[in-house]
Amino acid sequence: MNFKEVPLGNLIKHKKGFAFKTQDYISTGITVIRVSNFTDNSIENSDLKFVSNFIASQNKNVELKENDIVIATVGSWANNPNSVVGKTILVPKWANGALMNQNAVILRSINDSLVDQLFIYYYMKQQVFKDLILSRSQGSANQASITLEAIFTCPVLFPNEITRISIVNILSSIDKKIALLKETNQTLESIAQAIFKSWFVDFDPVHARQQGIKCAGIDDATAKLFPDSFEESELGMIPKGWTVCTHKDLLKRIRVGKKYEQKTALKEGLVPILDQGKSGLIGYHNDEAGLNPTPTNPIIVFANHTCYMRLVSFPFSTIQNVLPFEGNEVDTLWLYQATKEKIKFEEYKGHWPDFEIKKVVCPSKELTKIYGEIVSPFYKKIFLNDSEVITLTKLRDTLLPRLISGKLDLSEIEEQLEGVV
Repeated sequence: MNFKEVPLGNLIKHKKGFAFKTQDYISTGITVIRVSNFTDNSIENSDLKFVSNFIASQNKNVELKENDIVIATVGSWANNPNSVVGKTILVPKWANGALMNQNAVILRSINDSLVDQLFIYYYMKQQVFKDLILSRSQGSANQASITLEAIFTCPVLFPNEITRISIVNILSSIDKKIALLKETNQTLESIAQAIFKSWFVDFDPVHARQQGIKCAGIDDATAKLFPDSFEESELGMIPKGWTVCTHKDLLKRIRVGKKYEQKTALKEGLVPILDQGKSGLIGYHNDEAGLNPTPTNPIIVFANHTCYMRLVSFPFSTIQNVLPFEGNEVDTLWLYQATKEKIKFEEYKGHWPDFEIKKVVCPSKELTKIYGEIVSPFYKKIFLNDSEVITLTKLRDTLLPRLISGKLDLSEIEEQLEGVV
């Protein structure tokens, strides 16, 4: 395929992120992206920081564009993949115009070619390239860093333009399907959230009954389960007959059995091991699963240190301080909406005691069950899409090194992917 070896620095131009000051952050404004916002391949749009238009205007040179490559130059070693040095992401469309904070470098193709940009990105996502970055890093036991020279002298096998286009088309088609599935999941999650907010936060059905009008989207039998008036409570005015409960009143902790450690986790295996980060897991094991939820009966998992919550629908085990629970006489899907994001992350703190005493307005248990029945098809579809994302991700990661090294027939792979992505 006529590959030639070229130093990465010959293919890109770069800009180091700017060290924004903590005192410059405001509640709304121009988005600042930090390394802590990086996911495996993109940027998480939560826990963002913002600066004023004035501060942003002084730092236009670190403004991000869609499809920029960004590499973390400071982080952890390989034993903590969630924050590993050299983590490389591709800037999503929503982050266009955001500003890049310190400890990262923005990379762009030297000839402004999108094909070359994506080829370089995929090349840097290979495990062999990640390992090379780690081998060139330096630092203490707890923190690693890498110099620009060490990054830019890394070799890249650079094929001819036709080959680059074919490789990018194959890999990006898989990524587009993954993005579409994730977007669909976000839409379904938003619908479930909107129904919960209408019923159990804004109390729209109660207001409708109080005014003697029909509440949109609710049948008469369900509407009659809502009160037609309000009463005072310690949380303010709530539907009459509803109560104020703590999270502890509503949940049932599930003992997961054996806990695993990162150092004993396998790269591949039968049972995933959940960690506290947003990436989801630290590895696998081949023992019996600690818990066996299903798409019909999912389990909620709370990370005691990061406060990250998720719904899990597949057999799993955990590390320490990953705490599973389900509804105690209330629907688990209702409980998930009632509890998620109620405790915010604070550094170096165990959060479960604070989480347990958090208060929430609790309706009748029958209404929580009805809510669960309504949104359950949404979550079953979300779980199905999640499974397909995992399959496609494994396919992409398997193809990646073989495509980049020229070991696969590109036309044959393109034919095989028709109808799959």
